[in-house]
Amino acid sequence: MKKIVATGTVFSLTGGIVFLFLWNHFRLGAFFSLVITFFTTFYHFIMRITVAYLVVIFRKNKTDKNFVPVKLSRPEMIFYDKIRIKKWKKLVPTYNPSLFSVKNTSLQELMHNMIDARIGHEIIAVLSFVPLLFSKPLDGTLPFLITSVLAAVFDMQFVLIQRYNTARISTIITKTKKAKFF
Repeated sequence: MKKIVATGTVFSLTGGIVFLFLWNHFRLGAFFSLVITFFTTFYHFIMRITVAYLVVIFRKNKTDKNFVPVKLSRPEMIFYDKIRIKKWKKLVPTYNPSLFSVKNTSLQELMHNMIDARIGHEIIAVLSFVPLLFSKPLDGTLPFLITSVLAAVFDMQFVLIQRYNTARISTIITKTKKAKFF
C-alpha cells in the first residue's frame, strides 16, 4: 500500500506538471482538464499523507492516560449489522497493517492506533471538500463535487471500521483491567 501511495503521489504531481506545460504551450481545453485532474489527485494524496503524520505527531503518548471506554449505541450496533461490517472490513486496504496487528502490538497500542486512524480519516473526509473552493474559478463544479464526495465516502468507511473495532477492543481492555483487580 505504501508503494501505491508513493507512486500515485509522484505520478499525479508529474502528470500535473507535464500537462500544465502542454496547456501553457498549446492552450487546449483537454490539457487544462488533465491539469486539474492530476493536481486534484495530487492534493488528495499529499493531504492524506500530511494529515496522517500530523495526527501521529499531535497524539503521541496519549495511550493509557486518556483511555475512555468506547461503547456503541443500540442504533450504531443495528447500523453496523445492517451494513455487515464484520464481513467486508477485512477486505479494506490498510496503509500500515503492522499498526493494527493483534499479535505485534499491545491492546492499548492497538486502541491508540485505531483512534489515530479514525481521527485522521475524519479530518481527511472533511478536507476532501477543499477542492470545491476551486470549482467556481475553474468552472467545474460537478467534477469537483463528484470527486470530493467520492473521496469523503471512501474515507468514511475507515471511520466506520475504526469506530466499530475501537468499541470491541475497548471492551476487551475494560474486562482485562477488571480481571487484574480480582
